[in-house]
Amino acid sequence: MKSRKLIFAFVFFVLGFLLTFSYQYTKSKNEVTQLSEKDWEQDYYYRQQLIELEDKNKQLRNELANIRQEIQTQEQELANEADVLKDLVDQKLNLQKLVGELSVSGDGG
Repeated sequence: MKSRKLIFAFVFFVLGFLLTFSYQYTKSKNEVTQLSEKDWEQDYYYRQQLIELEDKNKQLRNELANIRQEIQTQEQELANEADVLKDLVDQKLNLQKLVGELSVSGDGG
C-alpha cells in the first residue's frame, strides 16, 4: 500500500514538472513576430500567384481530361469504321465471286 502511494507521488511529481516546464516553454516561445508591410505584401503577392497557378493547373487538368476523352472516342469510332470497312470489303469480294468477276479456285465439286 505504501509503495502504491510512493508511485502515485512520483508520477504526480513528474507530471507537475512536465506541466510546469511546458508552461514556461510556451510562455517564452509565445513571441509574436512582427512582419513589415513589405513582407506582408510580398507574402500576399506569392500567395495570390500560388492560387492563380493552382487554378490554372486545375483548368489544364480538366482540359487534358476532356481532350483524352475526345481522343478515346475518335479512336473507338475509327476502330468501328475499320471493322465496317473490312466487312464491306469481304462482302464485295463475295459478291464478285458470285457474279464471276473473280476467279474461284478449288474442287468445285
